[in-house]
Amino acid sequence: MSTVRNYRRPASLGGPQHPGDDEVTLRWFGTACFELSFGDKVLLLDNYYDRSPRDRALGFTAEDVVRADLNLIGHPHMDHIGDTATVVRRTGSRAVVAPLGADFLLAQGLRADQVVATPGLGKGDVLDEDGFSVRVLHGFHLDLSLTQQQQEKWRALREARAAFDAEFFPPVTEEESALVGNQLERGVHTPEVNTEATLTYIIDIDGFRIAYRDSGGPISDEERAYFTENPGVDLAILSLNGLPHVNQQLEDVFLPLARLYAPKVLVPAHHDELWVNIGQGLGRMFNDVATEPLKLRVHDELPQTITAQPTYIEPLTVHRGTGEVRLGELRLG
Repeated sequence: MSTVRNYRRPASLGGPQHPGDDEVTLRWFGTACFELSFGDKVLLLDNYYDRSPRDRALGFTAEDVVRADLNLIGHPHMDHIGDTATVVRRTGSRAVVAPLGADFLLAQGLRADQVVATPGLGKGDVLDEDGFSVRVLHGFHLDLSLTQQQQEKWRALREARAAFDAEFFPPVTEEESALVGNQLERGVHTPEVNTEATLTYIIDIDGFRIAYRDSGGPISDEERAYFTENPGVDLAILSLNGLPHVNQQLEDVFLPLARLYAPKVLVPAHHDELWVNIGQGLGRMFNDVATEPLKLRVHDELPQTITAQPTYIEPLTVHRGTGEVRLGELRLG
């Protein structure tokens, strides 16, 4: 099939090589998973494609991924690293991840030469690749140390949502639960993930810089030092998790990161619904989060920043020379 969800087949799924040498194309694969293609290169940002039967279908599975030059894993929770071992084996590529995630991938049977373990501390670690480089910086996962009032609000919203789901959604079947099994086994979920195993990536393509942050946590010393010395990026991908307290996330997490990164183009991530089996039955972990409040706040505070919100598979293309931004190539009729 030459298309996926009516869009030209992504390069990582065997689609055509990127058409323009001076362009980069980003495709969202749900959660905080992306394909970044430029020239003859394909980078995959997180790998989590085989999701629950109640999630929206991406139009492909991990077994359909046939091409990648490098996989950059922001942190090793299952919804970010779950299909990395499969993709590395199928594509002959390597995975970059924090040491805690590296141990997990090695336990999945990957060889040591297929996994690059890096903590990103200090000035970070730099990977010099063919045609691009990647700087890895230590970051932080979403801070779940909520105030008592925030915890009570979150608990009330989750209980109300669970009651709504129970009344208006069909009950989860044994078959649905069996299809996904215990998804916690597809990643690492210890507390150290939040503080030690979350990474920020700066991808440099001949001076065109892309920042990738797959979890909206507090700013790290490494990030602050790097962006103070190297202000602004051409493209930033920042996580806005699908949690009930959206305004709090915008004020406390997303906007501080956006101000620090000061991107020309900003793409939100991790704002879509996610159903997960965590050993107690299949349930909604994240709700869909509207991105309009985010776009309005960014427009007010960073008026020079273009906020783009592609849907699944939809290509977002940025011309490295002119800065022109194109969204979509939907085939109609």
